[in-house]
Amino acid sequence: MSIYLEHLITLLLIDKVKSFRNSYTLTKVLARKFDIINFVELIDELKSQGLINVYVRDGISNYELTSSGTLYLHENLETHKSVIIDKYLAEIDFVKILLEK
Repeated sequence: MSIYLEHLITLLLIDKVKSFRNSYTLTKVLARKFDIINFVELIDELKSQGLINVYVRDGISNYELTSSGTLYLHENLETHKSVIIDKYLAEIDFVKILLEK
């Protein structure tokens, strides 16, 4: 399985920030903070790789990490932290807070 920063960012958001676990807020933060707009494809990839579960509550899709998703995040985050910080310098304060949680 290849390591994609978009996957790590999305898994990190779902894992660390409870309010980003629904499709509405997750889409907003991915687009505004990280310029990630291929949301549907991204979620489909994460779901097909068994990294997230998707369930609908009150008509809105919600996401949670599977045990494989948690393992993937923890195995790859440390080695890619510097790349994430370098790529998202414009959002450095947000990224640092996210990485420290």
